[in-house]
Amino acid sequence: MERLILLKNKESKEKIKKAFGASDMTISHALTFGRTNENYQKIRVAAMKNGGKFLREVEDWSNNDLK
Repeated sequence: MERLILLKNKESKEKIKKAFGASDMTISHALTFGRTNENYQKIRVAAMKNGGKFLREVEDWSNNDLK
């Protein structure tokens, strides 16, 4: 199942990069759940606190509550 934190605000992304001393690649790995350790988890939390939206792919749409 794919997960993603979507961060539309470029200023928020730059703020997170500066706060963690992170590269674009590190932010990308964190927000796409490509890698996991304590630092990546902190970046995800910061992204959510700065307007991020958590998205995930649903495997089976047949059992939904939107009927």
